[in-house]
Amino acid sequence: MRASTPCKRLTSFQQGGDIDALTIVPSLKALDIFITKTPRFFILGKGSNALICESARSVPFIMLGEGFKQISDEGDMLIVGAAVTV
Repeated sequence: MRASTPCKRLTSFQQGGDIDALTIVPSLKALDIFITKTPRFFILGKGSNALICESARSVPFIMLGEGFKQISDEGDMLIVGAAVTV
């Protein structure tokens, strides 16, 4: 977990202020454990097009890590993880 992380580094809009607690979740299993232990949180995904208001910054944030960056071709379907940069 990272404490006091600047929003400018996390979002494409690069607005100011800090998030009090940011956890980078590397896998689905780690996400499951975090969700089980944390009753209230925000999932930031990759941070694209996110605006974070002042009142939300004290709530823990999750950023999806490497385990959510897979891309697979399933014939007529392309499956893209939630942390893939478009």
